[in-house]
Amino acid sequence: KKGNGDANVAGFGAAKRAGVKRAAYVSVSDEVAACQENWLPEFFGGYFDGKKAAEAAALDAVDGDASRLCIVKPTFIYGGDSFGLLPPRVTFEYGSGV
Repeated sequence: KKGNGDANVAGFGAAKRAGVKRAAYVSVSDEVAACQENWLPEFFGGYFDGKKAAEAAALDAVDGDASRLCIVKPTFIYGGDSFGLLPPRVTFEYGSGV
């Protein structure tokens, strides 16, 4: 929650104070978040809570005007050398075969 939530919430707070006009944020898909109840380890709860808090802060930074906010919500991030869960990432080799 600290890196994906608190840090981003603080960043969007600073952006709002600076008068940002538009914002963008890379979050996580609702489909991945829904998996936390069935098969993801419990420690992922903080990751998803942080992402939700950051999304809310991003919207607040643009005064609640969703037309000035872009939230990208991938299921997995494509690329890199190894598979990972934080962030959810598939390797180049796996991704190129899909």
